[in-house]
Parts: sequence; C-alpha cells; structure tokens
Amino acid sequence: MAENNNEEILLLKKEVNYAVKLLTNGQINEALKIVEALIKKSPNVPLLYNIRGVCYQTIRELGNAIDDFSQATILKSDYAEAYCNLGVTYQEKGDLENAVKAYKNKGVVPSYVAKPKTGTRVGATRNMKQQPMQMKKKRMMPAKKMGKGMPKK
Repeated sequence: MAENNNEEILLLKKEVNYAVKLLTNGQINEALKIVEALIKKSPNVPLLYNIRGVCYQTIRELGNAIDDFSQATILKSDYAEAYCNLGVTYQEKGDLENAVKAYKNKGVVPSYVAKPKTGTRVGATRNMKQQPMQMKKKRMMPAKKMGKGMPKK
C-alpha cells in the first residue's frame, strides 16, 4: 500500500513539473489541461491551484486567477507565493484595496524578500535609503567648501 502511495506522489511530481515546463515555454493551454486533470485527481493540493492561477493570469483571465490563488490560500493559510500572486493579480485588475490586503495578509512575506534583522528599527530602511543621497551631495560639493584632505567623521 505504501509503495502505491509513493508511486502516486512521484507521478504527481512528474506531471506537475511537466505542466510547469509547458507554462514556462508559453504553452499555457496545454499546461492548463494537465493541471485541471491533476486538480480533479488531487483537489486538496494548494500548489496545483497556484499553478493554474498563474496560467489564468498569463492569459489575462484575472477572475479565474483570483479564484485559484484564493483557493490555494484557503488550503494553505501561510502560502506566501499564492498571497503574492493574488496581490499582483488584484493589482493588474486595478483593485488596489484587495491587492494590499493580499500582500499584508497575516504578515506573509515571501522568502525572496529580505527580512530585517532582529532589533532593527522600523525607520532604519528609510534612513539607509537617504544616506547615499547625502553622500553624493558631499562628493558633488566644490573642493573649496570641502576643505583639504578627507572629511572628518
């Protein structure tokens, strides 16, 4: 029985990988057919809804994409990638209010977004962004105003 289950999981992975390959190569309709068949077999796999949502988003069926990304987040409430995709899709649709809700939902931050170090002040990023501008201004000042040698710290 366990071997059967492992074989099913392996087969599912192969089919998912193939669907993603089709999607990346621009064969959206073919990818959609595969993912829809997989969803019928395994309706509780959030990844499948996310992939189908990306397919719909690509062909500009934004309503269907939103439905699928939402379903993915219902099945897995901490699914950061689905929340991001949902936010992007709402944004493309012009619904900024729901886009912001999706981005902020439960404080989900995708793994590719840098998280601040522990103890970092909230305003620190703002100051860091302003600092290079101040440095540029100092370098652009005429030599007479800067004085001789290196500026003191």
